Amino acid sequence: MKTEFNTHGSQRKREAPFSLRLTFEERAKLEDAANGVPLGTYIKAVLFGSGLPKVRRRNTQPVKDHEALGRVLATLGQSRLSANLNQMA
Repeated sequence: MKTEFNTHGSQRKREAPFSLRLTFEERAKLEDAANGVPLGTYIKAVLFGSGLPKVRRRNTQPVKDHEALGRVLATLGQSRLSANLNQMA
């Protein structure tokens, strides 16, 4: 008796992905227009007239003073704190 797994009559094969070649300028223009939405999602929304999903954005610059952060990280790197923690573990 032969048993076949994962066979569903309603499943159909996915179509091959569609590729689109753009110049650097065209891609930059699309990325600006997409305003943070993935390009594929933006292109489909424009072509098919569907609404764009709301994009949750992370703060692109969570640290206001990068120089101070650099000094703090340099000081931590020079300390033997990580070695001491490793020895305690």
